[in-house]
Amino acid sequence: MYKYKINDDYCEHAKNKYFWTIITMMLLVLLSFGIVAYFADKAFGQSVYEEDGPFLVREPGSVWEIINEQDDFATLKQAIIAADLVETLQGDGPFTVFAPTNQAFEKLPEGALASLLKEDNKEKLIKVLTYHVTPGLYLAADVVNNEELPTLEGQEIQINVKGDEVIVDSAHIVGTDMLAGNGTVHAIDKVLFPDQVMLMDLEQRSPDTTDMPVLSQSRMFKE
Repeated sequence: MYKYKINDDYCEHAKNKYFWTIITMMLLVLLSFGIVAYFADKAFGQSVYEEDGPFLVREPGSVWEIINEQDDFATLKQAIIAADLVETLQGDGPFTVFAPTNQAFEKLPEGALASLLKEDNKEKLIKVLTYHVTPGLYLAADVVNNEELPTLEGQEIQINVKGDEVIVDSAHIVGTDMLAGNGTVHAIDKVLFPDQVMLMDLEQRSPDTTDMPVLSQSRMFKE
């Protein structure tokens, strides 16, 4: 009976070819991941994985660091320090902060800011500031898809979209998507007030204004 004879050289060649094919495929996969990671890092910064969402790329640091480093938020920074909320904004989050600019604080009635920063009004200051913070990550594209958002203060802020304008309660969003490792910051052009904090109780009054009615909802304060 005729028996097949296997060529040892051929078998060795086949084994080597198979081995190098596997090695080449593994190197290509590793190279692909390296290229993606490189360009993601160059374009966006630190990578963070969201358990209940897509792969998201954010900058390192916290929302507090964004506020602390921006000159336009100098007054807000002062208020956050006075309210002892720095540690809160450095927490895990995620947080979405609707941050009033310096110009927004300048629109307040005379004496209102100074009154808020007094130690006796610290509880009111905390209420005002936490009313600007939403638990969760809401980029600009997410904000416009909501009619209202919860806040750390407990009440909800109202969202309205009018053409190109996005309005939070009575404030316009003037800057968006300042990303941090624990959330994002949007700049607004007015200071928001929850229902329990009466704006006219904070402003400096003259004798002829004592009989003026108090606003029932100070968040509706108009310029």
